[in-house]
Amino acid sequence: MKKKPILVDFYEKFKSFSEKTMAYENKLVKKEEKKSIKLPIIKLFTGTFKNTIDNFFHFTKIAFVYSIIVTILHHLLETGFACMYKNTFNNFDMKCDIEGIPAIFYVIFHVIIFSLFAIAWQKFISDTNNKKIVLKELFAFDKTLAKFILVCIISVLLLLIPVLSLYLLYTSNPNPDYRLELGYFAVVASGFIVPFILIRFTSIFSKIITDGKIERLKAIWKKTQGNVLKLFFILLLIFLIIISINAELNIMLRPNFVKYPEATGIIGDLINNMFICFYISIFMNFSNTQRELLSKGANDNE
Repeated sequence: MKKKPILVDFYEKFKSFSEKTMAYENKLVKKEEKKSIKLPIIKLFTGTFKNTIDNFFHFTKIAFVYSIIVTILHHLLETGFACMYKNTFNNFDMKCDIEGIPAIFYVIFHVIIFSLFAIAWQKFISDTNNKKIVLKELFAFDKTLAKFILVCIISVLLLLIPVLSLYLLYTSNPNPDYRLELGYFAVVASGFIVPFILIRFTSIFSKIITDGKIERLKAIWKKTQGNVLKLFFILLLIFLIIISINAELNIMLRPNFVKYPEATGIIGDLINNMFICFYISIFMNFSNTQRELLSKGANDNE
């Protein structure tokens, strides 16, 4: 039997190895595609606003309970919405500034109150059978509240990474060695990727309230593959809506504040707190819609 040339034999073995490798990779890709879920952007968009619009009367009642508490605190401490006009009028008599330990408790109070609203709203929209508002349940200081606040704190700390990256890039001095300069830029600029990673896990906020636990991050990561731009688009839209509403609110209240500073300060603060609850409800709707779509998609793939 004639022996094959060394190059021919090597080529055939390499070809066989490549085909097996490609087959294995295709198998992995198909497996990953099965695990990943395509989130419909229309449902994401409509779901983000639908619950608040459909249940606007119930939203108003729930939001008012928390907003009036925050408004009373602001009035007692002479802080709140009216403080944005502090440098506008000469006869402004509110102190506005809170420093030291009182400021820490002031922030903690706001975090707890608005977290309670987020939990109450999520429970309301996820309970399709019993749309009732129980005052006692609106102030449930339990493990769910602690877990939710912890997730919020971690998220805020992670979102500070791109801010730190921007600061470091802005304050850095150019290095004469271009290789070190490029390396420094690559490492520091990588912080801007963090928000795009975090938006894939926004379903956690809803999940922790409805189920009392967080789904494995690896599982969420696989399910949300290929959906980053969709999620980013919806969150960007939410952000633009918030900016627009705040701008219109300031334009609407400013003339009244000049004429009736005391009344407008209290009423304006209450309206502003209601709008903060509205923004939170929109975000929770987004988180809840993402959770439901991921859950439904996972069941369809099984």
